[in-house]
Amino acid sequence: MNSTAHTTTPALQSLGFAGVTLSGTANITIRSEGRNRTAIQFNSQYRLRGIRVDAYGAPVAVAEWRFTTGTSDTAVINGVRVVCQPSYKIERDFLNEVSARL
Repeated sequence: MNSTAHTTTPALQSLGFAGVTLSGTANITIRSEGRNRTAIQFNSQYRLRGIRVDAYGAPVAVAEWRFTTGTSDTAVINGVRVVCQPSYKIERDFLNEVSARL
């Protein structure tokens, strides 16, 4: 699992977040399908957390979304319905890199 911290944007600030963290795992299956043909399947599971700073300045996760490749998750933050879903950028970048090497 790899975790990435992101700084605030106006959208995050409007929700009261000081930042977010994104972590995830991936299952990658690569198999030969005959001569000069390879099938690649990439399935990811993500966890996105909204972070606020408490009265002592410590970061506290106050919201969490869990979603997989092809799904989304919804949370209500300060009365606002926030939907998170994959952008498929990581999957696309990985598949492009592997395809370039085949």
